[in-house]
Amino acid sequence: MTDIKGDMSENWVTISDAAHSLGVTERTIYRRIKEGKIEVKIEDTKRYVKIDPAETITDEESDIMSKDELIEHLKDENKYLRQKLDESQQSKERSDTIIMQLTRHIGDAQKALEMKNMSWWKRLRLKKGNEEDKV
Repeated sequence: MTDIKGDMSENWVTISDAAHSLGVTERTIYRRIKEGKIEVKIEDTKRYVKIDPAETITDEESDIMSKDELIEHLKDENKYLRQKLDESQQSKERSDTIIMQLTRHIGDAQKALEMKNMSWWKRLRLKKGNEEDKV
């Protein structure tokens, strides 16, 4: 682990060193940077993060940390999948509505076509209410 400018209570280290010291993955370090939980600086085209030596963990604590992270990851994934399921159900409802409307329009179009093909005197009788002339 490389100490970059700082006093004894804080270390500026590379992301991979920070991940190793904290017992987490580099992805977790990037996520914590994005969330604003870890301070980051760029020096000589390299990213360094500030970690407190008191935060470094032992191997036993590493297992506990990774379990907590796994739980958080699974919660996030569960939330994402529920959201996708809701979107899928809404999409299915929309398509069902469209199909019903198109079916109704086809029925109306068929009736109009039948009326057009019917002779004028049958259409006239139909308008007067003679049921025996219906096709």
